[in-house]
Amino acid sequence: MNPATLTEKQKNMRNIIHHIIKSEAVTRPALASAMGVSTGTITNIVNELIDNGVVYEGHAENVLRGRKAKYLHFNSKLRYIVTVNIPDSSPLTISICDLLGNVLAQADADVDLHLTERNPDHFIVRGLVTAVADFISVQSQDIRDKLSVTALSVPGILNKNQTLYVPHFGWHNLPLEKPLQAAVGMPVYFQNVTRAEAIYEMRYVDKCDKNIIYLTVSPGLGIAHFYDGRLIQGKSGMSGEAGHMTMKTDGELCFCGNSGCAELYCSGGALLKKGANLLSGNRDDILCDIIDKSGGALTIEHMFTAMHAGSIKVHMLFAEYARNLGTFLANIINCFDPDKIITNRELFEYDDFIYNMALEEARSRIVNRFARDVPITLGRLKASEPEKAICASVLDIVLDMILNKTVSADPKI
Repeated sequence: MNPATLTEKQKNMRNIIHHIIKSEAVTRPALASAMGVSTGTITNIVNELIDNGVVYEGHAENVLRGRKAKYLHFNSKLRYIVTVNIPDSSPLTISICDLLGNVLAQADADVDLHLTERNPDHFIVRGLVTAVADFISVQSQDIRDKLSVTALSVPGILNKNQTLYVPHFGWHNLPLEKPLQAAVGMPVYFQNVTRAEAIYEMRYVDKCDKNIIYLTVSPGLGIAHFYDGRLIQGKSGMSGEAGHMTMKTDGELCFCGNSGCAELYCSGGALLKKGANLLSGNRDDILCDIIDKSGGALTIEHMFTAMHAGSIKVHMLFAEYARNLGTFLANIINCFDPDKIITNRELFEYDDFIYNMALEEARSRIVNRFARDVPITLGRLKASEPEKAICASVLDIVLDMILNKTVSADPKI
């Protein structure tokens, strides 16, 4: 078998699958038109994918009369993925998902992730490995037979060699990959949370937009840069740490070791930290009453509720934060001159006050602002759907596992 032929055919199959996923349902003629190839070529590849269970055909719904067209659908339940969402605070969430990130089974695991003298790295590794392996062991045999990979979303820096660096937890080169892979009996992959979300959002980006920045604002601050559909990772795989660009040379000390980092002024975590000050020293009675009635920890939603209830202090805090975020956005625009910026929804799904004010500030600061119009839009992914992002980050890996068998079995090659 010619390796180049195999690679090209797999690429064509992946492109077709991704278009079907993006469209959710599409006819063969529409698929051929979108891909720029003949209907015959599409039919040959699609038939092969149908024979191997990767896609299936079904009729369109709500057609009242006439012949119902047949639509192609992606079989997301052909294989399953184990996802591990490691947040900034416990508990972590372990899930069994289909290939599109729809959750089939889920459990929280209360593992102490902070590296201390009493909780050294091998304790953390053992806790994580045990939690994931135990969760898999209680699943039905039908589910376990379909598991392909284990994918972890990490709130930190991930080098090309899968080295984990998560200062928030004190992790430096945490040796997690090999022990976890041995315990679960399948390949293990890690992805930075920002990049995982960005890969999901890129699924829906128009092909004419070549230079894309994905920005995550909460709880940390980072970007993922795509050019012509490809993620720019940098020499060591660490590009995108925009949250550690210096905004104030004499500013606060950051956990990364530098001072005045953008993350200290523009992240959701920074906003919550400033909000917490209104519960103590710089007390705001409206916000305090809301927290007392809720009986829970401070959230950004509580802060928006306080602003709507008339809190001047929260309003001023939001305004200052929005100006900082707008300045950061302007720096990104001036640096990358992107076709589009997509931001995650987490900070902005309650109210658009900060979002609109930050955009106004950004547009007032960009170079040659009267000749530039950079669309800045909210992403599709909801904060409650991290599994969809994690699965999107490893989908091509699983597809290659499936398509390797599909293409290798083709007698025409």
